[in-house]
Amino acid sequence: VVVDVIEGGPASESGIKRGDIITEFNGKAIDSYTDLDDAIAQCTPGDSVTVKLYRAGRFYSTSLNVEANNAQ
Repeated sequence: VVVDVIEGGPASESGIKRGDIITEFNGKAIDSYTDLDDAIAQCTPGDSVTVKLYRAGRFYSTSLNVEANNAQ
């Protein structure tokens, strides 16, 4: 479940919203935060990936451009 979206960040720009459930990232099923972290770690900045998500009873698909993550 997406708990926060940074305004102007890649998730925000791709239409991902707080409360969305990410079900697939770059073709890999996402069942946990660890799965998502692992999938993101396999990307390099500048990659364009497809994200599938569940929102309000419907499934959606969007493209996201991966940026560097400087969070510690």
